[in-house]
Parts: sequence; C-alpha cells; structure tokens
Amino acid sequence: MTPLFRLIREVNTSNMHWALKLRLVRSYDLPAYGNKGNPTLECIFHDKEGSRIHATIKDGILEKVKPILKEGHLYAVKNVIVAENMLKYKTTKNEYKINFFSKTNICEIFDDDFPSIMFQFKSFKDLKNEYVIDQTKFYDVIGKMVSRDAPQNREVNGRATKLIDFILEDLENNNLACTLWENFVDDMMAFLDTIGEDPVVVVLQMCRAKKIMGEVRVSNTFYITKMILNGNWSEILEFRTRMNSDVKTSTNSISTTSMSYSQTIVEELTNANDSLRTIEQIFENNEVGSFWIYGRIVCMESRGNWWYLSCKKYPKKVNVVGDKFYCEKCDHLDTTENMRFKIHVRVVDTTGNAVFLLWDRECIKLIGKTVHEINAEIENQGTDASKTSKEFDHLVDRKILFKVQLRTDQIRGFNGIYTVIKLTEDPTIVEKYCGDFFESQESDLFSKLKKN
Repeated sequence: MTPLFRLIREVNTSNMHWALKLRLVRSYDLPAYGNKGNPTLECIFHDKEGSRIHATIKDGILEKVKPILKEGHLYAVKNVIVAENMLKYKTTKNEYKINFFSKTNICEIFDDDFPSIMFQFKSFKDLKNEYVIDQTKFYDVIGKMVSRDAPQNREVNGRATKLIDFILEDLENNNLACTLWENFVDDMMAFLDTIGEDPVVVVLQMCRAKKIMGEVRVSNTFYITKMILNGNWSEILEFRTRMNSDVKTSTNSISTTSMSYSQTIVEELTNANDSLRTIEQIFENNEVGSFWIYGRIVCMESRGNWWYLSCKKYPKKVNVVGDKFYCEKCDHLDTTENMRFKIHVRVVDTTGNAVFLLWDRECIKLIGKTVHEINAEIENQGTDASKTSKEFDHLVDRKILFKVQLRTDQIRGFNGIYTVIKLTEDPTIVEKYCGDFFESQESDLFSKLKKN
C-alpha cells in the first residue's frame, strides 16, 4: 500500500502530486533583484528522516501561505512543482527543490512522534580541518562567546558598513572566529546590553565560512543567516546544560576575557568618543542611536509602579491568566511570578532635564537589591509599596554617566522618556572620558533645580 506521505529522497520530477509531511526549518524573504522578478519567500523543510529540501513561494500563493508558516512547525504539503536545484548558494544537499504554485495545498498538522531537527551543527574542529572551504555551502554553528571586539565602521567597495568580530568556544574548548555585518551588529549589541555579564550561547544558522590567511572564519549572509542568542530550542538548552556542568566553562564567562561591564564601557567610549551629549543636544540634534549623558538624578518620577511582572527567560512583560503568567515571546505559561525593576527618574545636567527609564539590571547595580528582596522587606514591615521611599532615596543626588537609547518616536515627540541601556559611576572612567567634555558644565544648576 502506498503511504500517504512520501519521503524527500523519493521526490523527483515525474509528477506534481507529491504529498509531503515536512517541518519548517528556516524561512526568509528574498527581495526582487533589480527590476527583474518579484520578491519570494524561501523555505527549508525537513522530513522524518532529517532530509532537507528547499522551497520557493512566489506571488499568487505567497499572501495565502506566508501567514501560515512558522519555523519549527509541522505541515502537510501537497501538489508542488519539482525542479532541479540550480541555486548558486545551496541551502541543502538535495539535487531537487520544490516550488509552490496556485494548486499547492498546505496546512499545519500535529504529530508528537515527528522529529524536530532544526540544526545540523558543524563541529569547529571539522570545519577548521577542511582543506578547501566551499563558500557556496551554509553551516550551522553553536558556541559560547568568550571574547569580542568593539563594533567597527568600515568602507567596503565604496560603501559604509559596520561589523563586529568575536570568538566562540565549543564544548571541546575549540575556538572559532566569527564576524557579523550590518543589522546583526545592532541586534548583538542590543542583546548584550540587556544581559550584563551572563554567558552568551550563540547559534549562527546557515552562515558561510571563509579561510582568510589560514584562519577559518564564519559570517552572516544577507537574508539567509539567522542568529539565535541564548535561545530555548532543545539543542541549545542541551548545549547550555553541558556547558554549565563543566567547571572550566561555567566560570569562564566573557568578563574573564577582558570583557567585564566596566571594561566594555571603557572600550565603547574609546571607540566612540563622539557619542557624548548634553540633554540639550539630545533635544535639539534629532539623532537616532545610543549616546552617553552625564547627569544627576534629582527625583523619582513615580513611586507607584516601580516594578512589573516579567518572563523568566526574557525581560518581557507577561499577561496574567488566572493564577498563571503567559509570555507571548516564549508562548509559555508559568506558575510562579517573576518581578523586575522599572523605574522612571528625572535626570538633570546644566543644559536641561529629562526622564530616564531604568530597567532591572541598572536598578540592581544602583540599589543593590532585587525587587523580590525589597518586597520581602515590605511584607515583613507590614507596609505597602507607596512607603518604600527610603529604598529609592539612595538614587537621589547620584552623578552617573548614562548610555541612553534614542528612537524615532522620541525624535518626533511621541515619547519623551529615554531608556537607559548602560551606566557607570566609576570616577576614573568619568574623569578620563568625560572630563573635558563636561568641564564647562560644572555649576550650581543641580542644587537650584532641587530647590525648585
């Protein structure tokens, strides 16, 4: 009896009535090339044997199919056009690819016994031992970040671009050099700003490798590569478990390789000495990006809502569903609450004042306590959150160098609250990198504002 679903290895060009049971590994939008053609959605699927096949979805069916497709989900697919795989950069080893057309049927299905093989990790040792690197191939790599350089701006082929170099280490202590380009740099730095000194496990899915002066280096490729940072896929969780069970690895965080919080700030200021601003300049220059501002906290803007219920894995707000807590990002219900700081403070310098938003990491650095610890003290004292002013009085009068993020909506005047993504009170850092810039600002404005 012919099975309902066929395997990828059985697919050929003999007909268009193939019925396939496939899990979506990767999907990405491919824009039109110049004035030729139309944008497409490119997908990579695997079957129950782990074999992969590339699929192209064009106009005509794209709008109907795209909302259905989610990476990691399982689908029944019927009626596809099978063609030779003539792609220059091949995402699979298969000699064929499939094209969706108007008569293609696809629907999501559920099967707990169907395997999930989202990654085909290449070991660092095997990759570095390849005599010739095929630059038309794509690789999946996973490792712990053990060092990184500061982001750089360069001109490549007459075009300004940005990049960041870093080193990954696998579970056998092999290292691999990596380079990220363009938007991947911003995504990496934004993530690092949220986690402090915690270990970072990086997955580069479908990256390309090159051998430069004898050194193998991987990098992202536009549209195709996906970067996952401390993700929750089973393969990543297994890597983290094995990493944490190794005493050497668990103690060798980024900070032990000259990447501590303070050292990272020094590095940023050294490589971006034009990022210092006054509050007045922030208001007037209409710049999008991150900038350093040296100011003093004069008060808390609100003492009522100084914390929020958060996901345990990500600093995202959760929704209360009965007696549980739902995170949309994780798509997960948790039975225990997790509280994080969210404090608005007014900061002044000699040119003006603004409201800064401090999140959990920065608040813990300044206050020295977590939300849970403060609430435990409140409960023991029999008071409520409105009477916790003593906990936050320690913030007032603190002179701090803040790194704030400016977005487009703030420039347009829709949101006048500036998010703090990093800060330091280190007098050595402030004097070395900000002394000349702020020398003219030393006056009694802070005390005058406080009296008002």
